[in-house]
Amino acid sequence: LGIATLLAAACTLLNPNVFEGATYPLQYVASGLSESLQEERPGDLDSGYAWVHFAIVLALLAALVARVRATPPQHLALGLLLAWVSMPRLGGASLPFAAERHAPLLLLLGTPLLVWHMNLGAGAVRRFEGAVARKPGRRLLIALGTAIVAATVIVAASALPRERSETERVLRGRFPQVAAAWLRENPLPGNLINPYRWGGYLAFHLYPQYSVWIDSRGDLYGIERIREFEILYRMPPGAERVVPSLLERYDANVIVWHLLTIDFGPLQVHPFAAWLLRSPEWRLVFYDREAPRPGHPTATTAVFLREHPRNAALLERYRPLRTPRLPRGPGR
Repeated sequence: LGIATLLAAACTLLNPNVFEGATYPLQYVASGLSESLQEERPGDLDSGYAWVHFAIVLALLAALVARVRATPPQHLALGLLLAWVSMPRLGGASLPFAAERHAPLLLLLGTPLLVWHMNLGAGAVRRFEGAVARKPGRRLLIALGTAIVAATVIVAASALPRERSETERVLRGRFPQVAAAWLRENPLPGNLINPYRWGGYLAFHLYPQYSVWIDSRGDLYGIERIREFEILYRMPPGAERVVPSLLERYDANVIVWHLLTIDFGPLQVHPFAAWLLRSPEWRLVFYDREAPRPGHPTATTAVFLREHPRNAALLERYRPLRTPRLPRGPGR
């Protein structure tokens, strides 16, 4: 195993940039990966699933502490590591390596470890095993297992998007196809502001006419740009005071953004798009009223032009648009 580890480490140097290429993943993590990828962030205690995960973490830690002398060293190390990398966010505090993507590790490895510790010291578990070994006990266990499986299937089926539902339709509109085509035919001058997930698509279809503000290569833009995007994307409390200066800093003249979204729960106008629709500094000049193909959604993308004297001719040409009645998000 040691020889294999040394050989694997040496193989990372077989790249055109040698040491720089081998250490690139570490540089990428330090460039703002946790700021740009949801699964790299610690999970919030904001759902029943999160609280169940939290309860399993606490139960595992309690079992390890209660039976620390009888616990094999490898079990202790594994349990502490799983708790460290998957602990949910507690208020504003989070562990350095905790992330949502590590939650399955706790379920796959930590739960059996927890059950093993519970089985060692619980006489009730042994009595239950004896009851199950008898015929009535087996019937009870089969009935209980069938009920759990049926409930799981029902819950999973209800969570899946249904054909023709608003959620299913919006999921199909992952990229601003119609807006990109419109901008190619109606070039608006100036600097572009766009969402993180659309940067690559817009760069592919609109370069060299436009240079995107951000795309999924977070390491190229740095953590500050990613944090600025998060302000626009999430519009946290107080963002209304920060957003105007942020847009002014980049001399933004054109904004391509989500109009309708399901990223924050029910179908709603994106928080930043809602702010732009209310702002006297920005004018809605386009949104996708027609689907790119049958079955695709509409009103997923909006294009805004800055209300500025330099755009006087364009503002005269593109009169303000009125959107249809759009759903409002909770508290918006």
